[in-house]
Amino acid sequence: MTAEKYVNAIVKKIKCGKKRREEIRQQLLSDISAQVSQGRRLDDIMRQMGVASEIAEGFNENLSSDERKKYRRARRIRIFVSIFAVIIILIVGIYAYLPKSFPIEDSAYFQKDIVEECIKNTAIQVGENNYAALQANATEQMKPIFAEDYLPNAKNQLSSDWGELKSFGSIYLTEVSQSGKHFAVGEITVVYENITVTYRLSFDKDMRLAGMYMR
Repeated sequence: MTAEKYVNAIVKKIKCGKKRREEIRQQLLSDISAQVSQGRRLDDIMRQMGVASEIAEGFNENLSSDERKKYRRARRIRIFVSIFAVIIILIVGIYAYLPKSFPIEDSAYFQKDIVEECIKNTAIQVGENNYAALQANATEQMKPIFAEDYLPNAKNQLSSDWGELKSFGSIYLTEVSQSGKHFAVGEITVVYENITVTYRLSFDKDMRLAGMYMR
């Protein structure tokens, strides 16, 4: 171990202000250097001085109350800075994870007319119970919904008989970015013969159906 590392190990455990700690550090290094210049071996000097923690404790017992206050104040500041840094990291992480919306017209991934056409086709396929087409156009995560009884049951909760599709309402579109993934999200109200249904649909960059909500 070098004299520098040995002294730093001592000073690290001394509970005083920064200025006083540096004074002690310089004092210890100067004392060791003087003994080395007189021909003593560094290992013998450090062995005679003792364990770093015990030397530090000796300094701590003789510190003034003012120096102890400086140490406690500096320690509180370090703790506060550490906590603040963690909070900032958490905020940045949460912000990066939260979905962000952008106008579909400014999208580099989606074309408004294509998204609108996919939304209308989905509404038609749902109304006609064309689950094969819905499954073929869905993401892997969405396919099971159209392969089982999930969607028929969801439709029946709204109405047991929708009837034929009569008209489409206005389509509201946005692009949503979350965790590096981009989706086109659209909402449309569709009038069927016996019920009016509002869809909220999302599509991935390959225009596969990635999410569906009906009310």
